[in-house]
Parts: sequence; structure tokens; C-alpha cells
Amino acid sequence: DRYYYLSADAKSKIPYTGTDTLVFVSNTGDTARCIGQGTQVSYESVSSAGPCPGSQEYEVNSTSYVGDLNIEISHSKRIEAIRFKIDLFEFGIFNYHVGRTDISTYLDSIVIDNKTYLHVHKLENREYSNLYIIYNRQDGIIQINSTNNKSWNRL
Repeated sequence: DRYYYLSADAKSKIPYTGTDTLVFVSNTGDTARCIGQGTQVSYESVSSAGPCPGSQEYEVNSTSYVGDLNIEISHSKRIEAIRFKIDLFEFGIFNYHVGRTDISTYLDSIVIDNKTYLHVHKLENREYSNLYIIYNRQDGIIQINSTNNKSWNRL
């Protein structure tokens, strides 16, 4: 087969429509609204040589949210990865596990603002130890902790 598509299960790991609005409130009382710009579907082409030369096309879904925080989410079939880019910082779950430059900690549950979230991943940036996101499959990004010791909780 020449085309490789993201499975329904893989797509369900991102609970956003791409046209929704994500709202976060900070530990200092600021509110950030991030408006979805839609999901773009593209294909990453990988050429192969040898006895059966040709190329394979791998589905990539990308969604941008713009506003007080800029969030990009990219989901690639080729490397089985979900990448989050928040402002200038990038986090990744590769093969639905930890990425090359990030630290992932799995937690059965976490309580944030008196609400319990199940099956969460804490994705930390190796360059900035106090920069991380809390994410799960049902709710998406739950919390962002930025380099200026400001945390943002999703409403």
C-alpha cells in the first residue's frame, strides 16, 4: 500500500475538533483563550530504493490554536507521534511514549483544581526542568507550567 493513514484509535488520542476554543486560567488569575484554526491533513512522503522503489505517503494531522497562548498539535502516522508546541517550546510523545528530548512520567491520576484526571502523562522539556504539560487522552492538555513559574489550568 502506498498510503498509510492514522487509525481511529490513534486519532482519538487528541480529543480536539480543531475548531474548538481552549481556555486556560493561570495561577495569577490571567485567562488565556486559544482559538482553533481547523485541522489540516497532509501527507509526508518517504521514498524507498531497492528492488521495489517508490514512495509511501503517511498521514499527518496538524491543528493550530492562536490567542494568548499559541498551541500547535501535530499527529504523524510515520513516526507514530504526537507533538505539542506551546509558544516556542516543543514536547513530543513518540510511538506514544516519550520523545527524544522530553521526559514523560505516567500517572494513574492527578487532582487539579479539585478535579481528578485519570491516565495522565507529565511531559517535561529536558532543557527547562520547570517547563511541562499534563496531558491525557480524554481531556487533552490539562495543565501547562511555563518557564516563568506560571501555570495554566484548562477550564
